[in-house]
Amino acid sequence: MESHSEQGVLADVSNSTVISDREMAAPSIEGIDFGVNLWVVARSPQAVLVWVRGHTWSVNGHLRYSAGHLVGFPDRIARQVGHTEYRYLWEGKGKRFGWRAIEECSAKVDELFSTDQIWRSVRDAVRARKTLIIDGGAGQLLPPGIWGQAYADWQARGGGFLVLPEGMTEHDACRGKLGWKPKQETT
Repeated sequence: MESHSEQGVLADVSNSTVISDREMAAPSIEGIDFGVNLWVVARSPQAVLVWVRGHTWSVNGHLRYSAGHLVGFPDRIARQVGHTEYRYLWEGKGKRFGWRAIEECSAKVDELFSTDQIWRSVRDAVRARKTLIIDGGAGQLLPPGIWGQAYADWQARGGGFLVLPEGMTEHDACRGKLGWKPKQETT
């Protein structure tokens, strides 16, 4: 486990929440590509809340625009391998993202983290443009631009979207869940 100085902790909000340096994540989370780097607004062992900036993208030469939006991933446990679920909590549609957006969707934020009044701590982290770490935060999401040895080091430190139960390897968590299964012996 990393010490608080290594995580860049700025403020201890309560016994279970800490406001840390702003974390950015690579645009793809468990196979879902959001097209831009993501701001990890809050993360816990159970859920993750990210801000997707507004951005343009192209399909067959036709430009499209996606407004900024707040996305919640409600389940980080191994049974979700290959079936990651996410929910839109707030869409910008011409509005700037800030602490008022968290107030607008406060009930959804509390539901995402299964904690009453956690939205207030999330709002404080957004005001400071930082990341809220809840109950240790579990593994950090993949930072942008990480590959090769840096990727291996990040994975060795326990990084990743999935939170595996004690004693379970990533291989065991993925077995039979990504469309491939070993051949069954017939007798």
